[in-house]
Amino acid sequence: MTLKTRRTIFYFLVLLFVIAATLVIFYSMGFRIDFKNFAVTETGGIYVRSNPSDIGIVLDGKQIKNRSGILNSGTLIDDLSPGIYALNIDFDGYASWQKDVRVLPGIVSVFDSIVLISNDGREKLMDAVHEFRFANGLLVTRTQDTIEFDGAQITGNEIIDFTDGGNVITQDIASENYYLSNISDLESSLNLTTMFNNLKEIRLDLPGAVSIVKIAPYPFDDSRFVVMTARALYVLNTDDSEIEQIGEQTDDFFVANDEVFWVNDEGLWSYGLVLGNKSLIDNSFTKSDDIRKVDASDDRLIVLRGSGVLSYIDRDSLNTTTTYVTARYFSFSPNRQLLMFEGTNGAITVYDFEEEEDGKQLIPLVDLSGASVDKVAWYEDNAHIFVKDSSGSLKFIEIDNSTPINEVLISGDVNDFTYDNDTDSLYYGNDSGVWRLEI
Repeated sequence: MTLKTRRTIFYFLVLLFVIAATLVIFYSMGFRIDFKNFAVTETGGIYVRSNPSDIGIVLDGKQIKNRSGILNSGTLIDDLSPGIYALNIDFDGYASWQKDVRVLPGIVSVFDSIVLISNDGREKLMDAVHEFRFANGLLVTRTQDTIEFDGAQITGNEIIDFTDGGNVITQDIASENYYLSNISDLESSLNLTTMFNNLKEIRLDLPGAVSIVKIAPYPFDDSRFVVMTARALYVLNTDDSEIEQIGEQTDDFFVANDEVFWVNDEGLWSYGLVLGNKSLIDNSFTKSDDIRKVDASDDRLIVLRGSGVLSYIDRDSLNTTTTYVTARYFSFSPNRQLLMFEGTNGAITVYDFEEEEDGKQLIPLVDLSGASVDKVAWYEDNAHIFVKDSSGSLKFIEIDNSTPINEVLISGDVNDFTYDNDTDSLYYGNDSGVWRLEI
């Protein structure tokens, strides 16, 4: 073999090595050659993480190995050509989950908040009751005019609220008196109405007994309460036997985080429960606006008027923005980044404040088909909601921009429900009893 021939073979082999190395690097970076269309394409992927984790994964009819384990919290399905794929998640005894996933070049589509609901993991706690409340690990029930906890009767015949420490506020409908009962000592109960009127006369020099129209506990303080009468708004301290008037001429009030909000003809007011600071937020509001609900975060305030106008107020600039004009219900997510609301047409939509600048803030979810939202509770991941509608259907609905929106019917004919984040359990009542479902 001549020197020229050897050099030719050497250069040819070097060229092959360079081409092969380039193709390997090219391939490892997710690029593929489409010989049919004589084009270069970049692949994408899908990442899946679920609760429970031991799931079956099917992509376009093909079984995918679940790689969840000690080292991996989820499964990455890579090397996918751009396009739309049918993704199905299944687990024995649980409702299935489906999604049409659009895979884009160089991008991994992430689904890391998949929650499957058990079909048979329900536990019956007791026979049917008229009303129940669950908070802080306590289950208080009402049957006709009797309120009970663990078989012991509680003063009053209407459950009003719980304090954060687990004390229960009740009312006697006949006398209109409100009571505070300590669950650990039901032998004694405090007549809040009597204490309020006594302190109002002694501390504020305002004689004459008046009825309490509404009462709500302070967050994180079992001894303080916000009290509204037909004329004014007060803060009542049962430990120190103190009372303070904080507002007047309001028809309602709302406690959100560590603030109280109310509206009178001067505008929308707030009162800080920690520092005791009072401020006028927006003087464009009047009592005629018929404020239905107020909720707040550190930087924004959400207000629903009786007319259906849903607005949020920037707490720094005090600018008011109309989010929706025909709403009849809203609920702020625990992380204060998502706003779920229902329009008068029964459609449930989520407004994402984090995506606001990108113009992707509206996430349409489901239509209640003639029913309306009765109650909403957010799941702990801020990516799902429990919704009870006016027909009694209780559903678990995901919040996602990709279709289809997964919703699971947990039960029909539900009269009430509550979600307990500490035990990750859903409690609901229907005609057959009170049930617990561990999520």
